[in-house]
Amino acid sequence: MDYISIALLVLSLILMLWIIYLKYKSKYTREKYAFASLFALTSLVTLGFSSVGYQTPWTVIIKVIAHFSGVEIETVKPEWSEQVLIIGFLIWVTWLIQKTFADWDGEISLNQHEQKKRHDNVHFLSEGFKELQRKCSNQPELALYNAPDYSKQVSALAVPKNNLAWHIQAIELLTLRWQNYYRFETNNDLDWHEKAHCWLGKNVKEDKTTAVFCCRQIPDDEQIKAFVDYVNALQHITTLCEFIIIVQNGEGEEQRTLSNEITLQQYTESYLLDSLVNFEDYFLDLKKRVESDCLPDSELVLPDIYVPSTIKNENKQPIEDDLEIYLSKWLNESGQRQLALLGEYGQGKSTGTLMFSHHLVTQHNGKPPRIPILLELRGKSPKTLQPLELLSVWAGHYRIDPKALMKLQQAGRLLLIFEGFDEMAEVADGEARFDHFRSLWKFCYPKAKILITGRPNFFLDNQELKALLGVDGSTATGAYVQALHLQPFSLTQIAQSLDKLGSPNRDDICQLAQEDAKFYDVISRPSMLYLVNQIWASELKQRKHEINSALVIGQFIKHNYKRQTEKRHDDVSFMILNESERDYFMTGIAVYMAQERLPNQINGEQFNKIVDQLYETIPDEVSLQGNALTSKKEKPLRRRLQDHKTPLDAVKHDVRTCGVLVNDSTRNNTLKFPHKSFLEYLLAYYVVKRLVDKNNAGMAAIWNVTHAELLLLHEMLESLEFAGELLRYEDTIKNLYNDKKALQQELYNLVKNRSSAVKFILKKFKLESFFNWLEIMDDIGGGVGVLGVLGVIGVGVLGVLGVLGVIGV
Repeated sequence: MDYISIALLVLSLILMLWIIYLKYKSKYTREKYAFASLFALTSLVTLGFSSVGYQTPWTVIIKVIAHFSGVEIETVKPEWSEQVLIIGFLIWVTWLIQKTFADWDGEISLNQHEQKKRHDNVHFLSEGFKELQRKCSNQPELALYNAPDYSKQVSALAVPKNNLAWHIQAIELLTLRWQNYYRFETNNDLDWHEKAHCWLGKNVKEDKTTAVFCCRQIPDDEQIKAFVDYVNALQHITTLCEFIIIVQNGEGEEQRTLSNEITLQQYTESYLLDSLVNFEDYFLDLKKRVESDCLPDSELVLPDIYVPSTIKNENKQPIEDDLEIYLSKWLNESGQRQLALLGEYGQGKSTGTLMFSHHLVTQHNGKPPRIPILLELRGKSPKTLQPLELLSVWAGHYRIDPKALMKLQQAGRLLLIFEGFDEMAEVADGEARFDHFRSLWKFCYPKAKILITGRPNFFLDNQELKALLGVDGSTATGAYVQALHLQPFSLTQIAQSLDKLGSPNRDDICQLAQEDAKFYDVISRPSMLYLVNQIWASELKQRKHEINSALVIGQFIKHNYKRQTEKRHDDVSFMILNESERDYFMTGIAVYMAQERLPNQINGEQFNKIVDQLYETIPDEVSLQGNALTSKKEKPLRRRLQDHKTPLDAVKHDVRTCGVLVNDSTRNNTLKFPHKSFLEYLLAYYVVKRLVDKNNAGMAAIWNVTHAELLLLHEMLESLEFAGELLRYEDTIKNLYNDKKALQQELYNLVKNRSSAVKFILKKFKLESFFNWLEIMDDIGGGVGVLGVLGVIGVGVLGVLGVLGVIGV
């Protein structure tokens, strides 16, 4: 017998059983699994090579059985087909081990957690060798990572303290107020004279020694004389001297003169803070955004449609004051109550804070009690930034020193508005989210006022929401956060907004909102109401009883494309793309952003990369679909541009300026969709087309570029809801309304072809999306819809047999 082959076979089986055991025992780490996998694969590869060159494992097993049966079998070298099978098996096992390693769901070590934060691309072989080295060098076991336990009331909110001594605060205010004018070495004890409570430094503009007297109360003449006499008595003072007094308490500035005609300039802390920063550029930008920047596809500006939103408290009880009145009262409060403004997409979080900021500035003639700082979090990673760095991103646009801003924040002169926490970068795991909010709350000084806004579904559950936002009434004696929830527009608010627009569609829209609860649910979101009004007569009126959010956004985007097409004159195009081509590029960009886990923000390099790839792969069929306004069919895009000097540049310019992307003012050379819901809709649009239209060449090309799988929906819940809403409009399903068996078969085919995607979706989204799908199916075919949904669930849960059983009901 060949005992070596038998030993290798037994060892391989034992090691494979070992790694399977490690995989399904959650108490083991990924590193231990990699260590076991290294030995198992080594044994398998050794067995494989011996099998390819000598005898196969099944031959060894047959020989063992024959040996104990008293039969001798001759060793036969494997056929080429058997050799290919063995090598293929080894490749498959290697792939399977690496996939299990990459998708590890057992215990997580601190090492793995750090690798994940760095986005390291780690292979099980390298990790297995590291674990072998650790064991050989007798190093201790790797420490386990323990995620924050929000059930134990861990809070990201911790109040920082400003412990600067008054004399340091005074000199920092002076040098920030007149930058490049005064020079003091605050870390040099020789510049601070404790005996006289004064600083000695340099007026670099006038080449004078500057003496700064720091006191808490306004000094009398005797105290000032003692200060001047002390400075004049210093032997190293040989140049002209300038005398300054900085007082902690009091108001304004004044000149003080001694009897010997020495003049001193006196400033208070309040005066220096008031004049520390010039916000003129920022205020002008606020005014431009509110009064000049037009809304998408319109000549209207925000005041033309704006109606203040109403709010509810943490217990979902209505608050009498509207959002702006409530915020105004809150600003005048003492104490450390901060606010979190929560609302779903389109409910007016960004608009409400922008309008409140603008009104606060204008109503106080540019001198509000607190300066509202609108700091958008989109695409930012607060956990990797110090507070000054986060402020500098905003301040750089307006030529403001972030250190001066921090002084104003510590002194209670600012209202910090962190807008859109749900669009921050790097929010995949709980610890990253916790670190983001812990960084944001570093601005919560005792005199601070902070308003933070975002979607509540950003948090995994209510415990995480309370922990990260600091929502805990039990800490009301110190800093705490109150959550406010935006309410949908009432019928009265809808009518007010349409009245401000002077909308000719007011009566039709309001009447339908009263009659149709689903339609009311759509337009109760201010952003959706605006879109509905824009395209009511041309796109929606004839379909008014089937309106949902996906239809409104989709029709608005198509309306935008059509408007661009209408700009063609005399059939001579001054634009490069037709409607279907523009739709292809916009959808491709949105899918790319979702695939790359980008927020609603794409920089110039990323934009150029995806447009290049989409242009290279655009199918002729996309161009040949023609335009909605004409029956003319276009030539394929690349053929039309073959004589163009710079075809790619022309396409990029068209996509950038004639699509639905807009410039992102928070970062240079960056674009975004006007609203995050546009991005979420386009992802859903792509997924539904991939599900129901197997011959859609444009969507296939987008997949070829992005490799975006349908499972992306599980990371964007709004996209999942949009996908459900879109399914009811698909011809492949609509045409089967009254055919029970055909409807069930079509649903079965859809799920069968994409079973892993739907199975995952149904598993992940449980009740909320289940009822959404149930509603869709009920809309399609009444009671048949229920059977259809049960068919889908059957595929996801019970597999093919379950579906067939339901279909047979």
